[in-house]
Amino acid sequence: MLAGASRLDLVQLEVEFELLRSNRFGSREQARRAVAAWLDEYNAVRRHSTDLMLSPIDFERREALARTTAAAA
Repeated sequence: MLAGASRLDLVQLEVEFELLRSNRFGSREQARRAVAAWLDEYNAVRRHSTDLMLSPIDFERREALARTTAAAA
């Protein structure tokens, strides 16, 4: 991770690099929808090496299950 950069800063850099620099949008609404779709893919589909090669949503589900299982033991 870049020194001093938060996770949100890094996601914003990725959105800018992968989506906004390579597309021209006719309206703010088109840009907003494209960013929303990109974030959905980023969180639900894309695998992250820092999260055991799981998507962030799957990683959070796994962690929640582990916490629940540990609390029940």
